[in-house]
Amino acid sequence: MQLSQLIIPAAGDKLYFFGSIEFNFFYVDLAGVSLDTDAVIDKSKWIDLTEVKPKPDILAGQPLLDKANENLILFDHADGGVDAYTFHITLNVWETKPFKVNKVSIGIGVWVSDEKTGISYLFDEIYKDMTIFDSINLTLTKSVSTAKNLFVKGFVMDNFVQVLLNGQILFIGGGFRSIKYSMNNILMYDTLTDTWQMMNATGETPEGRLGHTAVSTSDGRIIVFGGISNSVPASPQLSILDTSKIPYEWSTPTVENPFGSFTFSGHVAVMVKDYMIIAFGINTTETIPSLIDNKNIYKLDTRDPLKYKWSFLSGIDDISNFSNSSLNIYKPTNSTPIQASVDSALRLGTPKQYRSKIKENKNTNQRNISSNENTYLEGISLDTDELVKQSKWIDLKNIKPKPDNLGFRNPIPSGNKIMFLDELAGNFSVNVFDTTLKKWEINQYVNNVQPMISFFQSTNWISDEKTGKSYLTPTFLDEKVLIFDTINMVLNISASVPKIFSDKYSSKGFLNSYNKYVQVLIPNGQILFIGGMINNINLPMDSLLVYDTINDIWQILNTTGKAPEARIDHTAVSTSDGRVIVFGGVSKQSTPALPHLSILNISKTPYEWLTPIVENPIGAFSGHTSVMVNNYMISAFGKNESNKDPLIKSFSEDFYKLNVSDPLKYKWSLLAKYNYRDNSPKTTQTAFAGNNSFSPSETEVSAVANSSFNENVSSTRLQNNKESSSSKET
Repeated sequence: MQLSQLIIPAAGDKLYFFGSIEFNFFYVDLAGVSLDTDAVIDKSKWIDLTEVKPKPDILAGQPLLDKANENLILFDHADGGVDAYTFHITLNVWETKPFKVNKVSIGIGVWVSDEKTGISYLFDEIYKDMTIFDSINLTLTKSVSTAKNLFVKGFVMDNFVQVLLNGQILFIGGGFRSIKYSMNNILMYDTLTDTWQMMNATGETPEGRLGHTAVSTSDGRIIVFGGISNSVPASPQLSILDTSKIPYEWSTPTVENPFGSFTFSGHVAVMVKDYMIIAFGINTTETIPSLIDNKNIYKLDTRDPLKYKWSFLSGIDDISNFSNSSLNIYKPTNSTPIQASVDSALRLGTPKQYRSKIKENKNTNQRNISSNENTYLEGISLDTDELVKQSKWIDLKNIKPKPDNLGFRNPIPSGNKIMFLDELAGNFSVNVFDTTLKKWEINQYVNNVQPMISFFQSTNWISDEKTGKSYLTPTFLDEKVLIFDTINMVLNISASVPKIFSDKYSSKGFLNSYNKYVQVLIPNGQILFIGGMINNINLPMDSLLVYDTINDIWQILNTTGKAPEARIDHTAVSTSDGRVIVFGGVSKQSTPALPHLSILNISKTPYEWLTPIVENPIGAFSGHTSVMVNNYMISAFGKNESNKDPLIKSFSEDFYKLNVSDPLKYKWSLLAKYNYRDNSPKTTQTAFAGNNSFSPSETEVSAVANSSFNENVSSTRLQNNKESSSSKET
């Protein structure tokens, strides 16, 4: 769904750009320019309107053009109705006093306008009615019908483009998370009869895609351009839908292109007479390692329906030339106005709440390491003091093809593969990254034994390497365990729920949600739940919730020994000889839980807590991640809670290893520093102060073995509605 747009009034002498993610508003003056020539529009014709004052305090949503072609109109909800603000495109002035429109809820999206009737339409999602605005009578209404009966329950329609032609609005392409919709299936809304239908097109069907555009010509052609599929350019980049035929027919035209690689996504497009004009967006190919912002405007000659020709129309040489000066100075924006859709706003990535990213702060040199980066340990002996060089940190995020968006970010380990489950309307698939081949397998089929509309993934998967089964344990204590057989690609759910735990605390008035615990799978097939909280109250560590994966049974086990202090934001891993190592965490905000390192001896019955001797302690960490590698627990990132000096960074960008070979004495040492580049042999220090190199722990580096750290999401449930892109990002 586009969140920016180009608008061309009937006179055709101004090309308006409006971006809603950041308020970017300007026009390109086309007066005296003939599109039939090779004339290039000078950047002095880019007239900034962003700082035209006075202007309304609140400008949100997308504008529409009234039937008289005199005003751009934007809506804002207000008490007792909807406020409509207008911008006069001849005078270039705002009417700061809005006119009132009847109170009707308006969704998120781009208006599609019928120039003949002066009526505009806004579509949000298939379960809601269409919003309709009459620019002549200044009334907002809602359609009677919806499109929900054309789709299975739980279906989510997103990232589509829409185009109006002969009273029909066509919704083309799009997708949800890593799943793309077929371009054969075209949803259509009849504006005259208020009815919906699905058209099955024929011909050379283009590949499903996100981040594309569609415009219509006067002779019944719909031109679809650009977009990506699995993070590479969708093929073909230019397709034609002939609506003069029934059913509609796709074709791939001949294209003349003098620019070489010309693949775009997240751009905006509009028809001006016989030319499709596109602007901004991202020029992305399979070969370049990063996304390139397009600062130019191009035109496509569509006069010959069999052959289309691209040419350059206008562009910005240096975006820094544009200052915060007056209207008379050409200043389109302070940053390239490229956000044309949800995905372009995210730079074709994933929502902020689900993804980790590389982020640098120039003032502090703080850095996050993406979960798409891998630390390469080949040739490294953990038994020595050798540090892993930065050259061993291998960036995987630009390996393409790759999923456009990972629906659920928590990884599922399976041998040499890492899997990410996805779901749409009860149909499950999995995206698989092969760590040996360093290659993605996208949208592999998963057999869902017990049909579910969707599931709530707030915790991390925990995997049994012996059986190939992975378990997603619940946060809400009335929910079942999701069981994924990674060998046979079968998804199932448990018969039991942790009612025994819910019953224990319900008498004390607690909510039946359990979060911020850690879970660890031990050799007998039990998953232990350690620490965490119910209703924001930390649970004691001497009583553990246990799930028996073999018998599908829940129980509560009481431990012996001196139990460590209750905590959250800690980790736990298990060793092959029957120890569970619990490290870090806080008892309350910024207060380290004691002791920092504890051992649960599971070779005894009942299980027994011990406090070991620790050499070279590294401090108290929280929000980190841990995993067992041979005789070492490796911990990374997180926050050093022992660090109280405000001038010293307290968020770690380093890897540490804990030698656990001696069950009575444990020794910490440094394994890797992100900024370590020295080619000469290095050894770790024998002691660690509290001022190690740290950075914010936004990463989702997953210990894809027997450890997980669960976020506090008890107040959130995954619904069958669209994911918000408000973190757009990113």
